[in-house]
Amino acid sequence: MTFNVTVLGVGALFGLAGVVSGRKAGHQGATALSGTALTVAVLVVVYFLAGGS
Repeated sequence: MTFNVTVLGVGALFGLAGVVSGRKAGHQGATALSGTALTVAVLVVVYFLAGGS
């Protein structure tokens, strides 16, 4: 459980960094948002595969 929470936390940090960098880049905001959504989706799948509830 701790591992899953850690993975999700790290993923959230990377997602936030992607959004911030996307906003700074301006025109790349949509790309950063898509990357964040993809990252979250992958982490959710990994979380459930790892036995998360």
